[in-house]
Amino acid sequence: MKKLNKALSSTALATIIATTNLTMVQAKVDNRLGGKNRYETARFIAEKYSKGSVDKVILASGKGPFDALVSSLLSKKLNAPILLVGGSADQYKDAFNYMDKHLSKSGTVYFLGGDASVNKDVEARVKKSGFKFKRLSGKDRFETNNSVLNEINVSKGTPVFLVNGYGFADSLSVSSISAIKDYPVIMTTKDTIPSNLKAQLTKLQPSKVYIIGSENIVSQKVQEELYKINKNLKMDDVVRIYGKDRFETNILINKAFNVKSNNAFVASGMDFADALSGSALAGKYNAPIVLTNNKNFQNEKDYLASTDYKNFFILGLEGSVNKSIESTLNSVKEPSKAAGEFMDKLSKAEEIKSCATQSDVTIKFTSKNLPSDIQTGFNAFTKEIGDTITLKTTGKLEADSKDKTKQEFTATLKLGGTMKDKDLSFPMWAEVDTSNKVKPDMKVTYGIPKDLLKDVEDASFDQLKNKDYITLDLSNMSMPGENGNPGFKMDSSKLVSFLKDNEKLMEKISLRFAAEFNPNLDVVKNEGAVTLKDGRKATCYSIALNNESLSTLLRYGGNNVLNLLQDKEVVTFLKSYMNIYMESMNFEGLNKDEMLEIKKEMEASIDNLLNNGPKSSLTMHQIIDGFKSLNLLGNDGIKMKFYLDNKNIPISSEGSIDINVNFKNFIPTAKGEIGMKIDFKNSISNINDDSIKVSLPNTNKDNSLDYFQFLNNLLMPLEETK
Repeated sequence: MKKLNKALSSTALATIIATTNLTMVQAKVDNRLGGKNRYETARFIAEKYSKGSVDKVILASGKGPFDALVSSLLSKKLNAPILLVGGSADQYKDAFNYMDKHLSKSGTVYFLGGDASVNKDVEARVKKSGFKFKRLSGKDRFETNNSVLNEINVSKGTPVFLVNGYGFADSLSVSSISAIKDYPVIMTTKDTIPSNLKAQLTKLQPSKVYIIGSENIVSQKVQEELYKINKNLKMDDVVRIYGKDRFETNILINKAFNVKSNNAFVASGMDFADALSGSALAGKYNAPIVLTNNKNFQNEKDYLASTDYKNFFILGLEGSVNKSIESTLNSVKEPSKAAGEFMDKLSKAEEIKSCATQSDVTIKFTSKNLPSDIQTGFNAFTKEIGDTITLKTTGKLEADSKDKTKQEFTATLKLGGTMKDKDLSFPMWAEVDTSNKVKPDMKVTYGIPKDLLKDVEDASFDQLKNKDYITLDLSNMSMPGENGNPGFKMDSSKLVSFLKDNEKLMEKISLRFAAEFNPNLDVVKNEGAVTLKDGRKATCYSIALNNESLSTLLRYGGNNVLNLLQDKEVVTFLKSYMNIYMESMNFEGLNKDEMLEIKKEMEASIDNLLNNGPKSSLTMHQIIDGFKSLNLLGNDGIKMKFYLDNKNIPISSEGSIDINVNFKNFIPTAKGEIGMKIDFKNSISNINDDSIKVSLPNTNKDNSLDYFQFLNNLLMPLEETK
């Protein structure tokens, strides 16, 4: 349990650590693969693909891309690099230079396209060199596409990419993903799927179809045809991915498929040649291809900052991908070791068995340029409670063992305005005892603030006037059914037993997530040794976030969660947990068949999420884009400092959260802003001091009221009124 708690703490902290500086950490250009022309560039890429002997190579036209745009999966199946050839000896010498050095004597050369793509002179030279050859071609690009599909022998049910055969950029964007996922690329015209490729789709019966491009590129008519070709396709099984231009489409494709890798390839999206020959290498390196217009690289940079990609391959010389882009990819400070050091210390912190705690939170509200009616409402609000609220909490923690803990707190809420003399103070206790899996005890008890109740005129609160406590028994939660909704009575023993039996697996999953959480952000600063006001020595680590870095971190964390959900062990655990949870709820009025149906629906929802990974990923990014556009953090953002003692225990922390709601970000015609600044300080002391003892109150039916009963009594009058 100790390790699990540390793993969960590390994971939670990892998801909030970032900095306002979006410099990509440890990222660097591993290699620029470029020659004086596209043919030499293709040879250099092939040399990177394999410097040793190969049994097969693919030759494609360096003049026109269309016969070869679907070749990346063929390259993977054949384990063959892609070389480019032109019409003259000078334009195919680089291909033969590579083949003469690396293609085995019994090797095979695959020609993509007819004589217009790979001419007779090249064919004659291949024969003269003693190599075998095979031409995959047809009367047009669509027939060549069909020949390639026949050669790679795709299994029935395999998802496919559907692209417009008259453009190259979208095909290049999916090329390496096609190889990585084993999803073939099938060409179409805007409004009609060619008959031979329609026959391929009929034979394949793909389980998913990813249409690349808007309806102006691949029409709705073609999309509707897919449902006729495969009647098992559901609406969610056909996913359309597109942006405002080829570069945004490229980023969206890469976001959707979220390839897990340390590597990424950067190539020009203005021409096809470098990305085409590089698609084979990118597929081999399990890496995406990022396209650039060789001018503005900001969107690509922002995308890369939210990924794990640390090593970059640039395809082509500076005429294709300029020096400034390379400099951007290489603009790396010496990687800070503070983040890893901080996380490592937290994971090794001495276990806390007892301590005293204290926290101070101040919330200040502000307004700016509000319309008169909203300002009037804001003024009424602050007149009632003031523009500043403070919450002070003191408490104690006592742990008898890893399964038994007790806590007590006293919180004091101080308001302003007309309530400035009505401080609200109330105690709270928490007890967790899971040593007995059959009968666990988990209870939270709230002391009722008697002074506050004196001024409450709502009759619904009369039920509290003769009580001292409200109890929330988490081990025996229940709620009666009403208005057709079933009630429940929770049997927490099933849930606790399941969680205890799976402690090692949960620890493994948590540690894996934490270990893989390594965003391209300079995340933590070590501020050095400090002396706290109480004289204790500590090492200070600071963390800062703004709107940009927060959204980047959310993307990165979301990507990691989606990747984690691809693990069968994780999925099995998740489904088992949800089933046990449903069984623990003991819904009233539902028979076994109805419960079984609910479980099936729940599992189907999980399967739908997992089986539609690209769509789920795009949805996540759209949500984060929406969040980012709101700019909810003010100029000061989020700033935090953690102070660790010599036993790596975070003995103190402090910071601020600057929230700013600008109504214009919600509604363009609106105006005005409301701000909320939260300042906090936390500290723990008397660590592992045997004198720390927690006394729990003796509660019974006479002096306490069950939380759910209290809640139900509050809601009943509302339902009757409705």
